Amino acid sequence: MIFLIENAFNEFLKDNAVWIALFFFSLIGLTLIIIFAINRKKTPAKISSALDSDAIVIALGGKDNLLQIDAKGSRLFVSVKQKDLLNKEGLKSAGVTTIIEMSDKYVLVLSSSAETIRAKINLH
Repeated sequence: MIFLIENAFNEFLKDNAVWIALFFFSLIGLTLIIIFAINRKKTPAKISSALDSDAIVIALGGKDNLLQIDAKGSRLFVSVKQKDLLNKEGLKSAGVTTIIEMSDKYVLVLSSSAETIRAKINLH
């Protein structure tokens, strides 16, 4: 066996095996800490702005202007009777992140679940 041969390198390993192992474990630990710290900085902070369903309904032109409301994930699909009653600035101030205008409806991208907003709007 190679470990039974007496030479300077094997003697060095015998004398310093604990320190070498400690060095590599410390190096791995430090690398993991740095990786977790970098990933933590890259994670976007959750937006804590509360969405106001009443303000969204008012900005959409009122309850009477709404034809259909559907929700999926963070998107609220809204069909309105009169597009000129829609207030985009009011929607932005109510917490809507993005407004996508389509031919017959609007898609409102919210910072939280659209299902809860749809449920609140349907209760009114």
